[in-house]
Amino acid sequence: MIYIRGFSMKRLLLLTVILLLLGLMLAGWLYSKGEQSNGEVTLPWKVELSDSGATRVFGMDIGRLTLKEMMLSLHKLAEASVFENREGVLSLEAYFGKTRLGIFDATLIADIDASQVELKNFISLLKVSDRDGTPSGNWKYKLAEESVQQANDMRVWRLVYIPSANYDVVTIEKQFGKPDNKEPLGDGLTYWYYPKKGVVVLEDQNGGEVFYYVAPDEFSRLQAALPKEKPEIR
Repeated sequence: MIYIRGFSMKRLLLLTVILLLLGLMLAGWLYSKGEQSNGEVTLPWKVELSDSGATRVFGMDIGRLTLKEMMLSLHKLAEASVFENREGVLSLEAYFGKTRLGIFDATLIADIDASQVELKNFISLLKVSDRDGTPSGNWKYKLAEESVQQANDMRVWRLVYIPSANYDVVTIEKQFGKPDNKEPLGDGLTYWYYPKKGVVVLEDQNGGEVFYYVAPDEFSRLQAALPKEKPEIR
């Protein structure tokens, strides 16, 4: 039997194995706690009102931050485009595509606060070939490089969150609470309104919910801008 400073080789190997197991258990525990903490921040129903009056969700103050600040927070670039509906009304959206938030995947779309004059100026820099049609019949305009830089400094007034997972009625009410009001749209679609939280949930009985976030002081603007059908993912 070999001894090393009072320890047999057998005991030394046993102690090494025990320490290794303890180390792995500790590392796993720390990783799990980190995932839980990160996951808590990135849950779609983890919504707070910030001191600035913004709706804080996913660690971002919706209604107060710029597109550039949102991209830095998400560590992801967005594609900003101008959309023109059939009535000629323009809007500016930044499409993040499928994004991992904690353990969840979702499609994120940021609506940018820009005037009709500003958006018409963006379009004036483009050629006819710089626009594409969408399934809904709207026009989508790619932005010129100088317009992209301007868009990055504009404020995000609304965030649209389209999760990959489906949430049933029981889960939505358990996590968000009872809504102040509900508006049925038909085809199994219902809007759930949470004005104090700055949240609207489009509940879909067939699956595929959509979550809208704004600062509470812009809730009426959100209601007026909500589509009367399920939005297309552009």
